[in-house]
Amino acid sequence: MTQRKDNILSSISALIHPVVVLNISDQWTRARVQNDDPKMVCGAILGKQSGRDVEIWNSFELKSSIVESHLVLDEEYFVQRNLLYKETFAELEFLGFYVSGDHERVIEDDIYLQRQALQHNESPFLLKFNVFAPVISDKVSISVFDSSVDPVNENSLIFHSITVKIVSEMAEQIGLDHVARYSKTNASAESTTSKQMAAQFGAINTFLQGIAVAKAYVK
Repeated sequence: MTQRKDNILSSISALIHPVVVLNISDQWTRARVQNDDPKMVCGAILGKQSGRDVEIWNSFELKSSIVESHLVLDEEYFVQRNLLYKETFAELEFLGFYVSGDHERVIEDDIYLQRQALQHNESPFLLKFNVFAPVISDKVSISVFDSSVDPVNENSLIFHSITVKIVSEMAEQIGLDHVARYSKTNASAESTTSKQMAAQFGAINTFLQGIAVAKAYVK
């Protein structure tokens, strides 16, 4: 199983909402608390696609295991979680998977994830979040790739980077401002930061999820 990544950006653009970044950060923080050296975290991304534009609104974490040196998702767990989210967020569809790691390149494990995603979406996206990269200005180290089957070799996938932008609504911005103020206030408390931030991310995530549910019912 091979892959080829084109250097040209895809014409598709992706808008990512903060709750997705918070979900992945929260998952990684908890993994770090439980394991000093977690290999990676992964999950599903949900959203809407209209023409060449995709908007990633939400995400949820997934169970995974290493099988023959490859990352394999728990398919049954994914299907159950996806159905539960579909009941609450009926307007959101499964768009693909996310994984932590080097956001500037696609590796073999990513290809296996994408192959699994193809079973549920004809044109899935792969979101990669580099949790180790330094934050420069307001840029987050996130890349999104779309893929297609190579017409020359059907066993190969062609990956394209797509333009990414973080967007937020008023309720989401309130949550982000709270996290930013909390981070500055507790910058010196290095020894307890991981557990405190995990709790804060969880609280903000719950708040944002509640707003989303309320909006869904109002509509």
